[in-house]
Amino acid sequence: MEKITVQELLDWTGGLLKQGQKDSVIRSVSIDTRNLKRGDFFIPIAGENFDGHNFISGAAAKGASGSFFASGKFIPPSLTPPTRGGEFLPLDGGGKVGVSKEFILIEVPDTKKAFLALAENYRRKFKIPVIAITGSSGKTTTKELIAHILSASCRVMANAGNFNNEIGLPLSILKLSGADQAAVLEMGMNHPGEIANLSRAASPDFGLITNIGSAHLGFLHSKSRIAAAKAELLSYLKRGCAVLPSDDRFFPFLASFPVRERVTFGLKEGADYFPEDIRFTPEGTHFLLSRKKGKPLPLFAPIFGLFNLRNILAAAALTLHLGVSEDDLAGQLAKFKPAKHRFQVLKIAGAYIVDDTYNANPASFREALSTFRRLAGSNRKVIVAGSMAELGRFSRNSHLSLGRLLAQVNPDCLILVGPDSETVWEGASSAGLPESRILRAEDNQAAGLLLQKNLQPGTFAFLKGSRFLKLDEVVARFMIK
Repeated sequence: MEKITVQELLDWTGGLLKQGQKDSVIRSVSIDTRNLKRGDFFIPIAGENFDGHNFISGAAAKGASGSFFASGKFIPPSLTPPTRGGEFLPLDGGGKVGVSKEFILIEVPDTKKAFLALAENYRRKFKIPVIAITGSSGKTTTKELIAHILSASCRVMANAGNFNNEIGLPLSILKLSGADQAAVLEMGMNHPGEIANLSRAASPDFGLITNIGSAHLGFLHSKSRIAAAKAELLSYLKRGCAVLPSDDRFFPFLASFPVRERVTFGLKEGADYFPEDIRFTPEGTHFLLSRKKGKPLPLFAPIFGLFNLRNILAAAALTLHLGVSEDDLAGQLAKFKPAKHRFQVLKIAGAYIVDDTYNANPASFREALSTFRRLAGSNRKVIVAGSMAELGRFSRNSHLSLGRLLAQVNPDCLILVGPDSETVWEGASSAGLPESRILRAEDNQAAGLLLQKNLQPGTFAFLKGSRFLKLDEVVARFMIK
């Protein structure tokens, strides 16, 4: 983070300085006193189970330079600390509560909004391309692909892990430094208006939507509403470039937004970028990248599946449009290391384990199972299938459909885990999968034991479920054994 002054904080957030000096300098921020470092400016966030305002004094005691606080949410124990002989006690002195006169206190109407405003104005300090990515699935892989491709020719800042919401994204933006030459930001959401808030903060030059699927149906109740929520990004690209999936059902809606430039990708001819001569091997995906402008380009990436091919196409479309050379694109794709737990193929003791445990929704399950079926061929197949979260009233039908889909794959052994395992069982057995092949595990430990029992050399195993199940624990336990 580059330094900013307290005066800038006040100007950007409309805050009121209650204590401290306007010319004081902030060099870092923190939202968590557990990992706060001396000198950090503390941002107290009110959550469902805690309120950061309760930790302001603790932040001061750990050496924070100052803090926001929301009107009516925090009344400092004393704006002058306990004294001994007229002198300030040290902030770590015997557990005494208090804040020194140097501790900056800025009152704002809402600390979360102030945090977003801080990120929005800080981002304006940097005249570099900012790329924003959203969609129902494939966001993280596409983000990692783009950042990896760009890293061949420039220094790139990308948000880590799932730092893609109204807390994580501002933290990521504030990590920008003068050395960075591009930023790649993933944007997630679970309610209308969230992508708009993130887009306002990021002020992107390029916006990429991977797809419109069924993730978050439980929150938004229809795919049309999901599309509208994702499309909030496009409203901030009137002077930017939108990269869109031409074969998505909602493409006409997405393409209706006025933007300066529009680039399309898809599996079918007609997109600006589409694949031909696709070959999946145990090493990865080979294909020809066909383009409306330019000759077909042979590419290889060590990741699997049509769903990942879409992610590759999206990344290629955006980076080539941004000016990356064909050689850099091909070279970086071939060296790409897929993120853990996203259709990661592991070879252990003569068997192949496909670890796709990062998360799950109906669309990603369908596409991953299609790829797994093609990859496994006629070999023995074992599947560990977990429940899917955030489906609301669609949950039962979605899990029945998952069971029927699993039956079509015709696994030699199906291991079910999670609160919806009975519903998945019902769907699989009604679709003709023999009940003798369907096993239910009470927990991850039991699922791991069943997987171990049913795994043989030459077997292809597939594991997938929503993140709350932590099915990666099953893979980890098996690998240790």
